[in-house]
Amino acid sequence: MEKPGETAGTVLVAVPGGKGLMSTLAKHGFHVRACKNLAELIKRFDRSTDAIVLGQTTLVPSKTHLLAKALATQPPWSDVPVIFLAKAGSEGKKASQRALQILGDANMLVLPSPLRIVALVTALRTAARTRRHQRSVRDLFEQREAALAGISDAFSVLDRDWRYTYVNKRVLELTGKRKEELIGHVIWEIFPEAVGAEFYQRCHRAMETQQP
Repeated sequence: MEKPGETAGTVLVAVPGGKGLMSTLAKHGFHVRACKNLAELIKRFDRSTDAIVLGQTTLVPSKTHLLAKALATQPPWSDVPVIFLAKAGSEGKKASQRALQILGDANMLVLPSPLRIVALVTALRTAARTRRHQRSVRDLFEQREAALAGISDAFSVLDRDWRYTYVNKRVLELTGKRKEELIGHVIWEIFPEAVGAEFYQRCHRAMETQQP
């Protein structure tokens, strides 16, 4: 796992007979790691991953949902791209459509055969820049979390729709709720008994005036 602030990422490559491709990408300055199958790729997938390159035969239809599940576990700041190397013709088109359906909202790019190395290199360089930006966002997020966690009193943050975006440990202790029961949920739906009370009025005044 990479350390906070680290920006050099890894490109996971699962392409049968891809030694030549690995060598070419390495010559272009990418830190590549070969994976013999989808299971190994998923095992190696972590926050240090800059991109995933998959050959069509690697993305077995019966196993594609496992990759979708791994991608879905990424933290909010992360969106690793999947570059799918499709075969030529109708077979490649059908495989690409099937992968897109199963992977859903995944950040996926399809490169058809015959593969143009310049297109792959360009896509990977774009991915590396994007991942550097995402890691910067992560570092800022973690700094904010550390600062807010240092507040000893009960402290929470709500968005304009009254949904919790942050709660510290003291809030959890006082409410008896788990973090996942609060984050992303509307405060008045969690605590309907507070609607109309003094606390409710104070919160609405604060939201309207942008003053605590």
